[in-house]
Amino acid sequence: MHTHAADEQLLQVLKQIGVDFKKPREINFYFVFTTEFSAAAAARVLEQKKLSVEKFQIDPPWWKRLFVKPTWTLAVTRQMPLDEAKIKSITTVFQQVATAHNGSYDGWEANVAGEQLDESKLKNL
Repeated sequence: MHTHAADEQLLQVLKQIGVDFKKPREINFYFVFTTEFSAAAAARVLEQKKLSVEKFQIDPPWWKRLFVKPTWTLAVTRQMPLDEAKIKSITTVFQQVATAHNGSYDGWEANVAGEQLDESKLKNL
């Protein structure tokens, strides 16, 4: 099942604080996988879609390393405006890619540096 609840929640917060949705900006999308093999397979699929993908190994804390394996994270960065329909479409595709490769889509974040944000609304979040 594909859900857009997190997309809607983040978009709502960004609207509340006055982010300009028409301005192209850096948006980062994240995936988590339990094996490097799964992460690499998903990265190949994303690269076939002409996306730039970075793969990172996340080691567990030192006290867990005997019992817990590292996880693998993929990060996809795009320059684009905050278009609600486009974000939801990307989320659907990314959830499908993650699920097909035994991973999870971990959501997105938008760079709002340099924006004139309503600070009074930031305090109420």
